[in-house]
Amino acid sequence: MKRKEMKPGQLVRLADDSQRWSGFVDLNRIGIVLEFHHSRAKVLFADGQTELHWYFSLEAVNEDR
Repeated sequence: MKRKEMKPGQLVRLADDSQRWSGFVDLNRIGIVLEFHHSRAKVLFADGQTELHWYFSLEAVNEDR
């Protein structure tokens, strides 16, 4: 995901990139972007965890359903 595409309130998940994540990382968790600074986004996931992630390690969730 490109930084200029990211906005607060957007639904995201961790990018499906087998080279980036180890096998124990759950790539199906969905979260919402709370804010972003420089190259990192603060994401609140559905399980209640708040995490900082690089913007390029996130992908938008299709919101058009």
